[in-house]
Amino acid sequence: MEKYKYYSPGFTKDHVAFRKITGQDGSLYSHKDIKEDLNELVNSDALISDASLSGRAIYRHINRSLVAQRLSDLFPNATILLFIRGQEKALHSIYNQYVKGSRRGTLPMNEYFITNYNGDYDSYYVDEKFHVELLKFSHLIALYKALFKRVEVFLYEDVKNNKEEVLNRLENILDQRFTDEQRERILGSSKVNPSIDTSMIYKRRVVNSLERIPMNGVLWSIARAFLRRLASNSSSEELPVKNDYFKEDNKKIIELYPEIGLTRYPEDYKI
Repeated sequence: MEKYKYYSPGFTKDHVAFRKITGQDGSLYSHKDIKEDLNELVNSDALISDASLSGRAIYRHINRSLVAQRLSDLFPNATILLFIRGQEKALHSIYNQYVKGSRRGTLPMNEYFITNYNGDYDSYYVDEKFHVELLKFSHLIALYKALFKRVEVFLYEDVKNNKEEVLNRLENILDQRFTDEQRERILGSSKVNPSIDTSMIYKRRVVNSLERIPMNGVLWSIARAFLRRLASNSSSEELPVKNDYFKEDNKKIIELYPEIGLTRYPEDYKI
């Protein structure tokens, strides 16, 4: 869109200032230096998109509230666009990406997802596991609404099923129309990151495990034993949370933010 300069993850992940916003310890972080580094961007019509700006899904040493506060300090007048998705399908997608994406994961579902933080240090600071509590979206929405004057929440399900309405809404927010060519391309687009089915996820996980093993005669024997263990655990490819795990939180969103429209998708949000 001509009015805006777009900063994608290709830019933010390589830019030192953005890496500091999402990953630097507070005792080392300098708001003044970051603002100077991003001076041109801060004072322009910019559209910035990067999932890590809403916090690291896989906890390490920083959380999303600190990132949100830093964004608020840098862009106090920004409009925030949040995109959320029905949690059960989101978790399946997250696991799918963990296995087939750059992480090339090997953990089964019931080990990859952490359902509750119990105060244990090791269960919080893990490198390869996902905390499902992050998909209690009322906390994310409340966090950004407390820091920014305008927060717009989109449902993935609308992006998928009601593209025309979503485009119209985006045009109103951005105060600029898409060209006919852009609208045609967007409305006619197909999936760019298709999922793989459950059986293929299991096979891909096996391949990922093998790739981590330097193969020789002895290690092949170990690998076969490991694969037999994986095969015996293949039934564990189920989400470790019950259907109503997010129900109360979703009810809170309906009560506090009815305009978001969760009630349009009761099956996706378990309400």
